[in-house]
Amino acid sequence: MSSGVHFGNTAWRMGITAASAEPSLARRLRTLLIVLTILAVPITQAFDLSGKQTNFAASDLVLPFGVMFLAWQMLQGRLRLPLFTLFCLNVAAVAASLLFNVDMAVAAKGSTGIAIESAKVVSLWLLFYVLVNALRTRADFLCALRFWLLGAVPIALIGIGGALAYQFAGIENNYSLMFRAQGTLGDANLFACYLAISFFLALLYLKLCGMTRWVLPAIAVYLTGIFFSASRGCMLAVGVTLTVLLAIGSSWKTRLVGAAAILLAAVVLVAIPNKNELLASNPFTERLATATVSIEDDAAADRKELWVASVENFTSAPIFGIGHGYSRRPSDYDPNETSQIHNTYLGLLGETGLVGFTIYMLTFCYPVVGLWREKGSSRFALMPLLVIGLCGLTLSLENFRGLWVVLAMLEAYRRTGAQLAGAEVRS
Repeated sequence: MSSGVHFGNTAWRMGITAASAEPSLARRLRTLLIVLTILAVPITQAFDLSGKQTNFAASDLVLPFGVMFLAWQMLQGRLRLPLFTLFCLNVAAVAASLLFNVDMAVAAKGSTGIAIESAKVVSLWLLFYVLVNALRTRADFLCALRFWLLGAVPIALIGIGGALAYQFAGIENNYSLMFRAQGTLGDANLFACYLAISFFLALLYLKLCGMTRWVLPAIAVYLTGIFFSASRGCMLAVGVTLTVLLAIGSSWKTRLVGAAAILLAAVVLVAIPNKNELLASNPFTERLATATVSIEDDAAADRKELWVASVENFTSAPIFGIGHGYSRRPSDYDPNETSQIHNTYLGLLGETGLVGFTIYMLTFCYPVVGLWREKGSSRFALMPLLVIGLCGLTLSLENFRGLWVVLAMLEAYRRTGAQLAGAEVRS
């Protein structure tokens, strides 16, 4: 299922000979493109276009330079297009979902909105291809990993600062949703997901490079930011992913110690006196204490309503869906109103039908095929993708640039796996 197109020689494919022959200036410009793209991903802003709120990332400003880089790669005979068949099918499925529902799509989004939805899919794939072609060697991969981890620290601190400013000074700001930190991502849950990815990428970095002192404080900042986001879904996703990592990436002794630690923590939490008063003492723990709230509870009623609506959307158009980016609310709402479903899988089923959903899932799960069977750090590399997948149960993440950057990094990891494995042994 590689479904890829490659223009270039075998030596470049291994990321060794061509990289060494690359001029110094070209290599520096390529590194600059990697760094700018990685750092720009979490900086987002929503704009009103034709009466509809459309979210853009700062990485969209870097993308034109990336397209020029791809054109240069093609002229040099070095252009890599992995998953090219899936790219074409994805664009076709999105176009079909809009075409078969053009009247409803025009009523809800207008012609500008339809054009944006179509361009958005292409831009995400272009982001993927820019990084796939820019990340040629082990050094490139580690550079991308390092700058993601470094860039995530100020994003986390901005969110934490915004939450504290509201909590203690009543200052309303763009970096928190009331008391919930959201940093520069415009959404507290997306902010938490970004930091969760950063956390597992940090574990991968430690696995590849050994104990690195600056990574440990960075991890502490990520976890603090997740707490200040008060994202129940993300906290559960991190917990499940850590459990999976403990189960597949450690010895039996470590697993037993981890299980004992979890059991001890659970007993301590249950035994804490005046636990309810303690949890209610601040809005963060009060909200997180409802992580296992019943779906019938008022706090979960809105999500349940959206998910039921998405199932209705799917059953009304099971093949091609009701139109990409056009999720209808229940019948008692304005029929032209659109909303995020807060579930990537139900959202894609409702919007793009079985055809689009299958193509998206093949794209997102492709890295698992090559990396799951590998030993060493390869399974560590899949943990960021797993936490995204779990966060996708409560978030709509198919358009999240961070997801597509992770997919590109995993493709680069797979391609440079032998170099990384050698480095891991030496470290």
